[in-house]
Amino acid sequence: MAAKLILPDEVIDVNFVPVLYYGPPGLGKTQIAQTAENPITLDFDKGAHRLRLDRGPVMQFDTWTDVIQEGEKGAFKAYHTVVIDTGGRALDTIIPDVLAENPKNGYRGNLSPQGYGVLGGRFVTWMKTVKSWNKDVVVVCHQENDKDANGNPTACPDFPGKMALKEIYKTFDMIGQLRHNLGNEAKGRYLDFSPGEGRIAKNAPGFDPVPVPELENSPRFLAELIERAKLSIGKTAEKSAALAREIEQFAPTIAAVKKLDGLNAAYLAVKQAKPSQTAKRRLWTLMTQHAAAAGWAHDPKSDSFVEV
Repeated sequence: MAAKLILPDEVIDVNFVPVLYYGPPGLGKTQIAQTAENPITLDFDKGAHRLRLDRGPVMQFDTWTDVIQEGEKGAFKAYHTVVIDTGGRALDTIIPDVLAENPKNGYRGNLSPQGYGVLGGRFVTWMKTVKSWNKDVVVVCHQENDKDANGNPTACPDFPGKMALKEIYKTFDMIGQLRHNLGNEAKGRYLDFSPGEGRIAKNAPGFDPVPVPELENSPRFLAELIERAKLSIGKTAEKSAALAREIEQFAPTIAAVKKLDGLNAAYLAVKQAKPSQTAKRRLWTLMTQHAAAAGWAHDPKSDSFVEV
């Protein structure tokens, strides 16, 4: 596929919002994934038999090569969402291939830091392939309890190796913790995508903690959440494009100014257009920088640019 240039004032379509969530045992992580849109579950944890509700189709794998081959054969074509359960066990199946590929990827039978980076990169490459199929991706993970650099407890997805997690973190728009509650005032289950002290999270759509309902009565809970996320991120993209259009209306004129009268004319045009506050700040920066380079400055009394 040829590369597509998307200019700053053009909206980027948002049709792929990969989701990862993790949590302690017993909170229904696998069950929640079944409420995604038409899911196929790649069951690396071999725990699909424990689902309490009617489950969607399940495929079980022992090697990552089998996953690649089934994808190439179109085994996931009929489904809208590919669920990985769990992410940590899925990556475990990639490790033998990474070790066999390059001696520098391993050390005494374990992955080296370089190997963990390769491991995460392999998974990210697969994610891009699924994106090209126009599928949603949901990755379910166990929770690993660790400590940060200051010795404070922290919760994160159970992935083998911090380098692998670092690579994978980049490709997800939503990473959340499935929690028992949000304190004494908010009982129940919540998916919390907000980064905070003591947990790994990522929140591109800017959601508040999401209450998890009784899934018997909300069989499309995750499907609707992902759709909301796409709309929310899409609106941000639209605002970004609109801002770029506001700035582009004046920026070339400002950059081309060679005389003081020209800069003041551009300044007056910006004021009369009444752009958004963000656009106004950026255009003001462009004008003041251009003025300084030419030996001019803004005079507050006359509200115009003058020679220094």
